[in-house]
Amino acid sequence: MSQGRRVRRIVRSVDAGSVLKIAVLFWATMWVVVVLAGVILWTAASQLGVQSNISSFMENIGFDGFVLHGGAVLRGAMLGGAVVAAIAVTLTVLAVVLFNLLCDLVGGVEFTVLEEVRPVAWEGERVDAQTPAWAANRSEHAAEGRVSSSRSGL
Repeated sequence: MSQGRRVRRIVRSVDAGSVLKIAVLFWATMWVVVVLAGVILWTAASQLGVQSNISSFMENIGFDGFVLHGGAVLRGAMLGGAVVAAIAVTLTVLAVVLFNLLCDLVGGVEFTVLEEVRPVAWEGERVDAQTPAWAANRSEHAAEGRVSSSRSGL
């Protein structure tokens, strides 16, 4: 189990501009995924003959000449998905603005995180395993008879 110390953090506001960017990317991606899934399902349904079964069912219940037009269905799905995505982005940004207003009223949202405590490295020990310049030249200084120190850099 890792050692650490508990630290309290308070979120007082969230930038609405950055949330807008993330929300646009997220909801646009969701829109593309749903449209592509719809196209795949439409293709599978046409291969299996489901569209002709739906057309014959609609004619049996009284809709003479009923035909499903794939292009019209795709355009409607794309337009409807774009409207839903735009509404979702707007509601997401409005939720962030409401969050910021409420945080101004109550002082923010407090949560506790666990920060890992790293062991303190020895003064001369390098964490990145690179040899410092003063240590690389240490043998030259010893040959000259000078005493070198890690603090002085000689």
